[in-house]
Amino acid sequence: KTVLLGFSQGGAMAIDAGLRLDLGLVISCSGYAHPKWEPIKNNPVLLSHGLQDEVVPINASREISVRLGKKKNFKNLLHEYNCSHTIHPDFIEVIRLKIKDLF
Repeated sequence: KTVLLGFSQGGAMAIDAGLRLDLGLVISCSGYAHPKWEPIKNNPVLLSHGLQDEVVPINASREISVRLGKKKNFKNLLHEYNCSHTIHPDFIEVIRLKIKDLF
C-alpha cells in the first residue's frame, strides 16, 4: 500500500523505480522516461502534465502513457492540464480519489 510520487526529474525516477517494485500506486507529474526504461511491474500509474510545460515537453508523458498502454492489463491515466511545469491543483483531487479507490 505504498504510493510513490515524483515531480519532473522525480517523476522520471518514480516511473523508473516504481515499476520495478511492488507498489500500490506510482504517480509521475511532469515526468519523463529514462533512456532504456522498461516497466517491469504492473502497478497502477497516474500521470499528469501541463500542456504549456517549457521544461519537460508534454510528449514525454504521452510517450510513457503509450508505452504503458502496450502492457497487458496495464492501467494508467494521463491527465493533461492547461498549465506550465507544475502540479495542477485539480490533480491533487484525482490522486486523493485514486488512493481512496485503491486502499
